[in-house]
Parts: sequence; structure tokens; C-alpha cells
Amino acid sequence: MLKILVASATTFLALTLSVIPAGAAGAQTFTQHINTLADNIPATCAGPFTGATLVNATGNGVQHFTGNKTGFWFTATFEGQGTIQQFTPSPNGPVAGAVYQGHVQEWIGTEDNLKTLIPFHATFNFNGTNVADPSQALSMHIETQTTINPDGTVTVNRFTVSCR
Repeated sequence: MLKILVASATTFLALTLSVIPAGAAGAQTFTQHINTLADNIPATCAGPFTGATLVNATGNGVQHFTGNKTGFWFTATFEGQGTIQQFTPSPNGPVAGAVYQGHVQEWIGTEDNLKTLIPFHATFNFNGTNVADPSQALSMHIETQTTINPDGTVTVNRFTVSCR
């Protein structure tokens, strides 16, 4: 989903900025509804950048983009039912973990305005059970954010993962 969202936002931003005069004060907005989510999150229950969690879900989602002379804002939310599977690296290629099915929530965004650049922030939540052994439950929470002030100072830079 991230690749689709970023591509959609980038394309829309390029088209919007190419037709808005430099002095235009009016906001341009874009909204798109989605019903599938396919994502590859660079984290596992072992932590950030320890492998990948693949997400496939169906449900309800929406993407919003707003741009004006002070910057742009892009967010996307999704909630539905789906599966996740974690993959960890090994010398012989990725090792696939168990497949879990359950409730998926994802929220991502980016913004750049006159005061702050937030290149990326995201929250992912999953609650479900192992497809092969429903007695095994998994709750996963992933959160990441980076914030950069106009002078280039990074004021927030975190990537957390918790599983139980």
C-alpha cells in the first residue's frame, strides 16, 4: 500500500503543482477510497529492520491530499480483515513465519509546510490468530515517525514494534 499511496500522492502533487500559479492561495484537494491493502512493512516482532511483515487485507480505506501555497498534507487510513506473515533474512533466503488472520488497521501520512517537514509517519495494528493453530494469538503494533524543523534539525526519529 505504501508504494501505491506514495505514487498516488507524488503524481497528484506533480499534476497539482504544474497547474497552480505560484501566487495561488486556494487549496487543492484529492480524496480516493480504497478497499484492498497490500503492504510490506520493514519490521517483524523482533524489531525494526529485522525482516519484513507482509500484509494483505480487504476493508475500507481512504487517502486524502491537500496542497496550497504553504505546503502539502497527505494521509491514508485503512481498516479491515486480512492476513500477515513475517519473513526474516537468512543466508539461504528469507524464512517465512506463520500466517495470521485477523483485524488490520493502518494509518500513514506525510506533510511539508512552512514550519515542519514530516517525511513519513505511520501506525500499524494487527490482532489475530495463527491460521494453522487458532490457539496462538498475535497482537502487533508498529509506529514510526520522523520530524524535521525548517533549519534541518531532526526533532523526532523513532520506529517501534511491540508484539504479544
